[in-house]
Amino acid sequence: MGLLVNTDGLTLEELMKKETEIRKKLSIASRVSSSPIVIDQLYQMIEDVKLAMLELQFKKSVIKDDDDDDFNDYLNIG
Repeated sequence: MGLLVNTDGLTLEELMKKETEIRKKLSIASRVSSSPIVIDQLYQMIEDVKLAMLELQFKKSVIKDDDDDDFNDYLNIG
């Protein structure tokens, strides 16, 4: 969970939609010459969403790696 954006329980597609929404808000804020603090917060929100997407992809890869049958629980030395 990010500091500015609640990303708990969101799928990768939902996170991508959220990033798009924040980028649209950033575009509007940049056009209307918003405060640099507001623009920095929007950039931080984008980074929070990107981090959540990265964590989700990492968790999926770990689960996929755990399901591999190539790795066995025994070691044959001889």
